[in-house]
Amino acid sequence: MKPHATTRTTGHSREEQARREIGRTDVSRTVAVALTAAFLVLHVLAFAALFATPALRGALAGLFESGGALKARIGACESTVNRDFPAAVALREPVQTALSALGAGDEQVVLGREGWLFYQPDVTALTGRGLDVAGGLGPLARREPPAIAAVKAFHDALAARGIRLVLLPTPVKPGVHADKLRVGGAETPSEEIVRARGYATWSEGLRAHGCEIFDASPILAAARAEHGDVYLKGDTHWRPETMDRVAAALAGTLRDALPASAAAPVEAAPRAVTNVGDTAMMLALPPAHALRAPETVVVRPVEGAKADAADVVLLGDSFSNLYSSEAMGWGADAGLAERLAFHLGRPVNAFVRNDGGAWSSRERLAQALARGTASLEGVKVVVWQFAERELVHGDWKMIALPESAAQPSRPRGDPDAPPPGTVPCTATVSAVSTGPRLDAPYSEFIIKWHVTGLAAVDDTAMPAEAVVLLYGMRSRQVLPAASLQPGASVSLKLRPWSEVEGKLGSLNAGLLDDEMLEIDLPLYWAEDADPGRQ
Repeated sequence: MKPHATTRTTGHSREEQARREIGRTDVSRTVAVALTAAFLVLHVLAFAALFATPALRGALAGLFESGGALKARIGACESTVNRDFPAAVALREPVQTALSALGAGDEQVVLGREGWLFYQPDVTALTGRGLDVAGGLGPLARREPPAIAAVKAFHDALAARGIRLVLLPTPVKPGVHADKLRVGGAETPSEEIVRARGYATWSEGLRAHGCEIFDASPILAAARAEHGDVYLKGDTHWRPETMDRVAAALAGTLRDALPASAAAPVEAAPRAVTNVGDTAMMLALPPAHALRAPETVVVRPVEGAKADAADVVLLGDSFSNLYSSEAMGWGADAGLAERLAFHLGRPVNAFVRNDGGAWSSRERLAQALARGTASLEGVKVVVWQFAERELVHGDWKMIALPESAAQPSRPRGDPDAPPPGTVPCTATVSAVSTGPRLDAPYSEFIIKWHVTGLAAVDDTAMPAEAVVLLYGMRSRQVLPAASLQPGASVSLKLRPWSEVEGKLGSLNAGLLDDEMLEIDLPLYWAEDADPGRQ
């Protein structure tokens, strides 16, 4: 193994020196005192006004009532506070503006140099103890880290079907632009890309098992040396030209092992897109604030890039989805799936979801296979992309693939199949999924309801129960539907989820306690939901 170069002044490897710098922030005594004072003032005001709003009193009282999940109740209370607490709403912007002037972000956003913003979990993924904490490595370890065990199981399940798995762990922004993160000092940035804690152990363990890992870090380092910025200034993700460079290199490693394809995707005209980054939007700042300055990029959409019967499958998170889904605000049809398809000269099938790269894309694939809406027949390669923060913060749960290809669970003509078009209905909410978090780096969130007593207002035949998906947060505004509790009666305008899944299926979504409901029951999208039905 090639030894790491050491710095002349410290003797540490360049990566270790960069990691030390990432974990250090210079804060003056004046700034520290001001931040502490602001923190105390906010909390005194919060407790003083907490019981001024009846909705808040009810939400707080419900936290410790018997029955129900405490986590769900806490989430509902937090949403109520964020939406209805007058003092919180009034103080949020001026306090954050003052903190930003002092060089401070919030619990989820770190302010860097020259207006650069970083997602706090990305920073802690580099500076914390890492995989040995998440998985139990070390002299007292009794089991394999989940981040290794889950990947091995997935690799073996695909290998048994003759399918090649290629892992694409994506370095996080502070590991690529560490020099922009440090508040103090002017030292030369490290030439290394800093990886998440435990990456070396993770990659070595998987390669020993026969897993294939595509290392994007040399490509990112070369792009940074040539062009400077390779990630967005106010967002957690890479720039489109950086992503395209990785897609082209990845395609080069896959192309020779694939048969010729008759369907070649076509690149459309480039398009300039202007947007405000996700980390910038997470800060409660006025729209005209300098840290909310829009950024403009050029995306290159691809036509004919996706096909259900493609022999290349992409699993990915928001790094794959950013330039693919219009809902992300950075254009459409120009994400990792589309650019990979263009460079491969063949369409791909994509199972992408913004959050939870350790599990959510695998779950989406497994559910599609179980429902019979997807098949692995004819698939040659599965590429699994995820942000490296998942090695530290991710949920690496085991997700089994169906043993054999399922038949479509509800073929056309089945009386329980969702009818096409929009149908006004009434129902009772029996279970609710986890809800949105304002501190997440995504502005849209889909919640799920298990509904019973489902009936159409007209004479349309409907199943007695179903899973309904709907927006719980839009444009970072939590909607009233997100706080609805089981037992509520609702009026709905429903259409089959299959009609909108291609557009909305990649958005961050909540989880139902019983995950089998999404396989066993019809899925609907609620275009409108009124929780006020009696």
